[in-house]
Amino acid sequence: MSRLAAYLGPSAPVATIVEQGTYSLAQLARSDADGWGLGWYPEDGRHDAVRLISRQPLWTETHHLELVRRFRSRCVVAGIRSVLPGQVPEISGAQPFASGPYLFHHVGELSLFREVFERPLRERLSDRYHRTLSGLTDSELLFGTWREALGDRSGADAMADALEQMVSAVQKIAHANGTPASFAVVVADGTSLVALRTATHGVPPTLHTIIANGEAPIPEGARAVSSEPLFPGAWTALEVHSLTIFADEGR
Repeated sequence: MSRLAAYLGPSAPVATIVEQGTYSLAQLARSDADGWGLGWYPEDGRHDAVRLISRQPLWTETHHLELVRRFRSRCVVAGIRSVLPGQVPEISGAQPFASGPYLFHHVGELSLFREVFERPLRERLSDRYHRTLSGLTDSELLFGTWREALGDRSGADAMADALEQMVSAVQKIAHANGTPASFAVVVADGTSLVALRTATHGVPPTLHTIIANGEAPIPEGARAVSSEPLFPGAWTALEVHSLTIFADEGR
């Protein structure tokens, strides 16, 4: 299945959240080999996020890791993915998705997406946000739904509220059709992370978090959020049906 990891804390090489740790994304990518993505905030005085995405296995593209080791950031969102048998790993489906200062990464599934969820969710979007969609994945349509709900607001509270509105829109469709949807989502704006873990039916994908100590392979005091623990330490599993805001205390 797809996996995500996010970093918030002291300035560090962008590749840190991808490479560091016993169970890093770079290690896990050997089994999730259908693409990867990396988004961060360059230290150039601008607020927009940038991203690097590929549909190739991460472990075959070490030249990209050599590049991002030379960039530093206080906030990074990364992911690797595994598509279902018979599906083509479209480049447009590689996460995280980016819009202005925002990064968005979803792990989970809208079951029977084409048959049940796609059309009603698309019909909710204004032309402004519908035009931003370039692919056919459920995760990108969730991003568009979240971005529509956020509008021109900013800040962690607004990001969290927009996630709640996104889930509410999906829940109405899911319950009306008896079709499950699951979410493990992280959104970022460069100074905060908002993590959501929920499902309309059953148990959602896992999310874990930690504040790094001096023995961690990431800077001490940094916050990490990931699908599974990336390295040994006092990781905490986020509860089912939880929405949590993490702020960069160093800002």
